[in-house]
Amino acid sequence: MDPSSAEIFFGTHGRLTTIFLAAIGAWQVYRWVSRGRLGVSYGLVWLGVCLALLVVAAFPATLLWAGRLAGTREPEGAMRLAGFVFVAAILLHLSLKTSALERRLEELVQALALRDADLSGTEPRPPRPSPKSDEV
Repeated sequence: MDPSSAEIFFGTHGRLTTIFLAAIGAWQVYRWVSRGRLGVSYGLVWLGVCLALLVVAAFPATLLWAGRLAGTREPEGAMRLAGFVFVAAILLHLSLKTSALERRLEELVQALALRDADLSGTEPRPPRPSPKSDEV
């Protein structure tokens, strides 16, 4: 396909809508980062997504190029693949962060138990087993 046929897949209305939504998304991400509701590193990731959407909307031929690069016959396949890889990467990153926070919380609870035991002069109690989800 030649770059002029990109208009068939991504019409003017779709391009304008995508540009509008990407601009609103970038503005909202900026607001969240400036108010401290979203971390800077996550903000940069989401601003990168907004920028990629703006590039694809402004230059639809990049969608065809990405499709050929990904080895798909249809440009939408490249977008689906990119979306899947992005979501999988975010899920992996969040899983790693959750695991690190879980380990840190365990260390803090143990340190707090030892500190409380030192203050009261007693031996620390063994932890109670947590209730199972089906017992609750």
